[in-house]
Amino acid sequence: MNNDLPSTNPEDSMSNFDLSKNESYLISAIGGMISIFDMTTFKKVMPPPPAATCLAFHPRDDSIVAIGMDNSTIVIYNLHSDEVTRKLEDHVKRVTSFAFLNTLNVLVSSGADPYWKLQYYFQTWLYSNVTSVI
Repeated sequence: MNNDLPSTNPEDSMSNFDLSKNESYLISAIGGMISIFDMTTFKKVMPPPPAATCLAFHPRDDSIVAIGMDNSTIVIYNLHSDEVTRKLEDHVKRVTSFAFLNTLNVLVSSGADPYWKLQYYFQTWLYSNVTSVI
């Protein structure tokens, strides 16, 4: 599997990957296009820019991928329909990390600005809370 590298210095690029729960998909990105690998195909999903900064599969549905972006958005992508189903735009700076909390049914994310923690209910993707980390 190869990822497209941005035209800038590769050492400045953030690399990310995640393996789905049933281990049928691997998603990977290095500062450019996102690559999805399954057992038989390899396809490019989203063009740059912005660059992906973090990736995670939904804990219950391997066809749903959350992609944190350099432009401060989180994109919810459906592999089966091959489309963006939701774009979450509540961060001020780039998204640095997130995690699905299966028992609470939320996606918690943080950005380069350390003052924000965002929660989304992943049934409806409705915005729930902003909390200062400091």
